[in-house]
Amino acid sequence: MAVYRELFHTAEMVEKQSVRIYPDACDYGVPVKSNEDTVIKWVKSIIDQYKGVVKTEKYSTGSTQTITIKGIDEWVTKKHITFTFTYVFVKENFRKGLNGAIGYINVERS
Repeated sequence: MAVYRELFHTAEMVEKQSVRIYPDACDYGVPVKSNEDTVIKWVKSIIDQYKGVVKTEKYSTGSTQTITIKGIDEWVTKKHITFTFTYVFVKENFRKGLNGAIGYINVERS
């Protein structure tokens, strides 16, 4: 049984669905239409399951949640790996260019 299966599945889901968010910027991730989107539900579920650390920064145009979760690549390298999911929420008045999304989420592995 793979202990970190859901963690890796969630990261792969975000990686495969990621697109360039704004045509004139480097922002990259999965557009989020609501907090009930599948990708958001998966990320929420792995936070508790894998003791993720959540840090929230608020600013005038929205907020950013950085979720850090540590795991082990049990299949290939057998090494520890850290996943950093970043969810950017944009307030309604600042959503120009998001095509109906409320924000976006991306992931990095280290």
